[in-house]
Amino acid sequence: MGTVAKSAVETPELNLKDLDLNRIRIYQVTGENVQPTLHLTYRFIKQIVEDHGCYTQDDIGMAILNSQMQMFCGFIGVDQRACMLVITQFQQFPRKRVLFIQYMGGRDMADWQEDAIEFFETWARDRNIDELWAFGRKGLIKMYKDEATSYVLLSRTIT
Repeated sequence: MGTVAKSAVETPELNLKDLDLNRIRIYQVTGENVQPTLHLTYRFIKQIVEDHGCYTQDDIGMAILNSQMQMFCGFIGVDQRACMLVITQFQQFPRKRVLFIQYMGGRDMADWQEDAIEFFETWARDRNIDELWAFGRKGLIKMYKDEATSYVLLSRTIT
């Protein structure tokens, strides 16, 4: 079984009486769970390939297997239904270390997005990351007026 990533949004003890099942539970996919998860998330990975143009599906799969990228899945609700897929990548610069969120998507994002960002801030802080970076469609920033730009870089300093 794969390793479970430490999460600030999870209850430390799995006591169902205390567990808020309306909050997302996030797990890092590792080891023998990578290939089956890649297969199950084929449609999402295909979308990343089409949107970015920087990777093939095989590139992403090999990068995750070789620990060059990280894959996370999220589950929410009483039935613990899958709701989130995130792919990240570390980038070391001469003066800072960045966790680049290559892809964050899923269903009912309004229900879990805030908790997911909290999780990734904590996860990054635990790994001495200075900033979180993510590209997003310009629709995410309503006031952005440049019609020639397809994506914007969102950045958050980890404190």
